[in-house]
Amino acid sequence: MSADEFDFDDAPTAAELAGFDLNDYGNSRRFIRLIGGVIDDDGDVVTSRCTLLYQLGQGWVGYNGKFWDRKLGDQLAKRMGHRVANKMRGIWDELVKAHAKVPTKELLKYIESLGNRAAQSAMLALAEPYLTVEIDAFDRHPMALNCRNGTLWLTHNAAAPEGERFKAVLKPHDPGDRLTRLIDLDYDPAAQAPLFRKTVETSISDDGMRAFFHRAQGYSATAAIHEQAIFLCQGLGRDGKSTILDAIRETLGTYGAVGAVATFLDTGLQGGGQAAPDIVKLAGDARLVVLSEPPRGAKWNEGLLKAWTSGSPITARELREKPFDFRPAGKLWVECNAFPVARGDDDGIWRRMFPILFPNQVAPDKVDRLLPKKLEVERPGILNWLIEGAAAWLEQGLAPPEGVTKVREDYRKQSSPFGEWLNERCIWGKAAEDAKTLSTALHNDYKSWAEDQGIDKPMSIRAFGDALQQRQILLAGKDRNGNKQRGPIRLKTAEERQADIALASAGGPDVNEARAAVLDDALDAFDNQPPWGA
Repeated sequence: MSADEFDFDDAPTAAELAGFDLNDYGNSRRFIRLIGGVIDDDGDVVTSRCTLLYQLGQGWVGYNGKFWDRKLGDQLAKRMGHRVANKMRGIWDELVKAHAKVPTKELLKYIESLGNRAAQSAMLALAEPYLTVEIDAFDRHPMALNCRNGTLWLTHNAAAPEGERFKAVLKPHDPGDRLTRLIDLDYDPAAQAPLFRKTVETSISDDGMRAFFHRAQGYSATAAIHEQAIFLCQGLGRDGKSTILDAIRETLGTYGAVGAVATFLDTGLQGGGQAAPDIVKLAGDARLVVLSEPPRGAKWNEGLLKAWTSGSPITARELREKPFDFRPAGKLWVECNAFPVARGDDDGIWRRMFPILFPNQVAPDKVDRLLPKKLEVERPGILNWLIEGAAAWLEQGLAPPEGVTKVREDYRKQSSPFGEWLNERCIWGKAAEDAKTLSTALHNDYKSWAEDQGIDKPMSIRAFGDALQQRQILLAGKDRNGNKQRGPIRLKTAEERQADIALASAGGPDVNEARAAVLDDALDAFDNQPPWGA
């Protein structure tokens, strides 16, 4: 990785390299210039064309001609240090001219010292402060996909005529793009994937859910996060979900990752100061993160899920390293037979959940053990399938079909019976206007309902109060007898409950479900606006 390998403006001359001081600081200046750094009059460094940088929390990162390599960054930095030594041996005449007053013996001693470990380490250590960047200096292009034969740039222009809004343009690799990931195949717009498409069609037989899966995967191939989504692939085994997700993840190369599902579960063991190497490997531009099946009865770490999907800063730390913050871009795809429990009943967690059913099981004697291997040769075509999905997502948004929202609602009821009681037994929120109800009356009604539903452990009055608070059903003073009240909420009358039953039988929503639908529509209208133009 020399100055000859990567062109940059104002490449150093032999005279310039020779003219720096004959000490560790001077060597660090030579190192900086040979990797593309430009030194201004104040001694500061312009790093926009550098091919080596030092990333806080992770060490040296080097450009290898296609992408910025974190794994081999330290090795690339050391190799460049060796090249500084070799370069200086090759410009002896310029060195003598630049340091005419220095005895030849001292110059020879300097040249020999460049190969010493101490000099090499000092060179890198003194260069480091001028080349240090935060993690967000990399991967700042959410619609770029870096392939072996160039970088693919995806754009969407909503103002263009239909059929011309989406473009995928391949451009040469450029270190200035600061991309750290690579799809390890050549982009071929003509590549096909008939077996993969057939596998998806067989595994997700519902047309609407399959189209949603396609859009969701296209979204997951980008670094966009504004959909704030978690995708739950549910099936009973031998249903294709693992094979399909693995094929997609492997197609995406280092844009895909395998995460530890326990990281996102409430295990009761999380500690704020602990090292988190499982989180560290998901830092940066990991876009699609596949989580293995959670254990039955597992509970989500809802705070982490919300922070992760909203792009809030996450703190991570490698063993024996300093902590650093990053904003995750990885969309979580969870393989599960049974959904983990989400205790929170607020829309903030539930609007993020997108279940996708894989209902078709393959008979044991019909399982094709070689299918994953067969799909490997279709990876260029699978990449095109992902690009098609990205185009559909940019045009339509996620647009979950009724099948997805219905499964999510059932999942919510199973996880939090409180929400089911609230909608079934109460009028609340704006629909309740200024209504107030005794806190004890609400809790007693909930306990009676829970008993009828066969719920063994209904919520305590404290947990019940917290759940009401989450729905902005607040303490509203006391009645004339000094008993606490909450509002806006009231219990439905017998007539209203009968009307709900009749309406449900006819396929219509009750007033609170209608309220929730309006809220979901508003959230979708806000969240589904892609921020990129042509």
